[in-house]
Formats: sequence, C-alpha cells, structure tokens
Amino acid sequence: MQKEKILCLLHMPPPLHGVSYVNSLVIKNTKSEIFQLHLLPINYSTEITQIGSFSFTKLISFFSLVYNFISKILIERPKAIYFSITPCGKGFYRDSIFVFISKVFRLKIILHIHGIGINREINSKLKLQFYKLVFKHVNVITLSKSICWDIEKIKKVVKKVYVVNNGIEINLNHQVQKNHEAFNILCLSTITPLKRQLVLLKAVKLLKDKGYSNVHCQIAGQISNQKYYNTLIEYCNKNGIEKNVNFTGAIWGDEKNELFKTSDVFVFPTVWESFGLVVLEAFNYKLPVIATNIGSIPEIIDDGVNGFITNPEDANVISEKLEILIVDPERRKSMGEKGYLKLTQKFSLDNFSNQLTSVFEQVLDLDSRR
Repeated sequence: MQKEKILCLLHMPPPLHGVSYVNSLVIKNTKSEIFQLHLLPINYSTEITQIGSFSFTKLISFFSLVYNFISKILIERPKAIYFSITPCGKGFYRDSIFVFISKVFRLKIILHIHGIGINREINSKLKLQFYKLVFKHVNVITLSKSICWDIEKIKKVVKKVYVVNNGIEINLNHQVQKNHEAFNILCLSTITPLKRQLVLLKAVKLLKDKGYSNVHCQIAGQISNQKYYNTLIEYCNKNGIEKNVNFTGAIWGDEKNELFKTSDVFVFPTVWESFGLVVLEAFNYKLPVIATNIGSIPEIIDDGVNGFITNPEDANVISEKLEILIVDPERRKSMGEKGYLKLTQKFSLDNFSNQLTSVFEQVLDLDSRR
C-alpha cells in the first residue's frame, strides 16, 4: 500500500528553542504505516538573538524556501502540508505566503500553532479579514484547551481545531544529586523581560532578608536582551544577593542535566507563554515547580499538588511558596514525585506522537484504511 505524503514545513535547530525542539521530535518519532512525513526545514536564524531581526541573508533564505516549497509540491505530490506557522508579528505575514501557495495547489493544510498572540495581533478589521483569509478551511493544532481563547476571533472559519499537548522523552535513569547544605533554585529560560527573572531575584532577596542565607539561585539561559541582563546583575549587586545568584548563560546537554539534578525546585515566573515545555523537563527530574498562571501552565501544574501556581509579578507569593518547600523537604519530595507521575501519564513523548498521528490520519481521512 502506497503511503500518503505530508510535506512538513518546520522550524528546526539551530537555533534550539521550544518550537524547534518539538518539531525535531515530530520528525523523529511520528511513524505510521499509512502516511510518511517529508521534511522541508526552516532555518532563517542560527542564533536565538537573530530571531525577529531583518537581514538580507534572511530575505534570500525566504525566497529560496519558497522556491524549494513549490518544487517539493510539484515533485513529491503531497496530500497535505504540516506547518509550524508563526502566530503573530511580521513572521505571520511572511508565513502566510506558504499557506496561500498550499491553497493554490488545493492541499490539505495543518497549522500547528506553538505560540500565542493572535488575539492581540487582530486589532483592526483589516487584520481580522487577513487572518480569516489565511485560516479559512484549514486544520489547526493548538497546544492546550487553556489557550484556545487566542484563536476565538477566527475560530468560525477554521475547518477543525485539534488539541495536542506537547510531550517529552521520559528519562527513567536520572540520579538526582541534592546538596543539602544549600537550597538550590533553578530558573531556565531565555533572558528577556517577558520571562521575568527579576521577579525571582526579588523573591530570593525576600528569603535572604528572612534569614535564609543558604538559598542559591541558578539562572540559566541565552541572553536575548542585554539591557535586561544588565538590570538583573545590577539588582543583585545593589541588594546584596550577588553571592546567592549565578548566571550560567546558555546551557545544553550534560551541563543542563547536571543543573536539574542538583536543584531542589524549579521557578518559572514568565508572563508570556503558550505551553511551558521547560516545566515538563523539571517534572522529569522530580522537581516541584512554581510558575505563573499563564498559557497552558495551569493544565500542567496542579496547584499545591505537584507545584504552585502564582499570579504574574508576585515576588511575595513566590517567596512564600519557596519558604514552604525549604522548611518541608518531605512535601518537596512528594510534590516532585507527583509531577513526575503526571508527566508519565499525560505528557510523555509517546502520548504526543500518538495524538499527532491521530490528527494526521483524521485530516487525511485514513482511518478507514487501517
């Protein structure tokens, strides 16, 4: 039996970030006896700091990608296009070209929305009409029920909305190494104002003011905004917590694993997030997580069970939740175990791959061929 072809237009590493990581999992782990994925990678940038900026190199890459996209359609004759479209900003209008080309060839279209911002972007009748034109009669995958509100303005023109939670590979062999001489806090995210690392630093200061001098905070991640990074350093120096905080920069592989293994809690004070894949990573190391009630995070964290949910910008509450975990190591351990259990039950890579395979089969109308 000849397999149906799905042409996958996906952002792939480098640079490595949440979307490109998930896309690499899709290509590596989505298997079917009745369809096959053909990858056309998107690589406008090689560094996270290059994302969102204009260059003539990117412009050339775009036109080259358009040419290759049309060539792939003509040569490989796919039945559907699977595309990780940028949901807003200039990237959306660039990506819409590929949607329109797919419509010209009358291909089935699956748009996987990994971010949020559509609702905010549609601030005029003209933009609303353009978004409706792009999304009309296409299939949409969103990351959770919690963020379906973001496509509410265009939902009526969409053919069907599917909810597919992200998942990660579960490592069963993590040897957690705790240093009980210090309470180790980990925050892993791109250094940018939207991730609100400054709120965590304020919570660390509050803890130190209460006498918890053994608190140590590791802030890891690529510096995307140098001015904001300088603000973080300045805050530490002015408030006497420079010895309690360490900035590691971007980390990968064994170095990243080591940070998770030696941490007691993961804190994620973001104010702009669609899913929060890093929360799953923390669960993979049996860490309780303190995070904001943004995006899909309330579906991942059960407040008071495997972590704590806080409002954005609330350093006082983050400090209070950290203190709970400092003084009660048994609760800390229990919450970490429950986070790991939820990861295995709902957010495993197998669950993600199975859900995505099901979506592809439904879009291609292949269930009857099983």
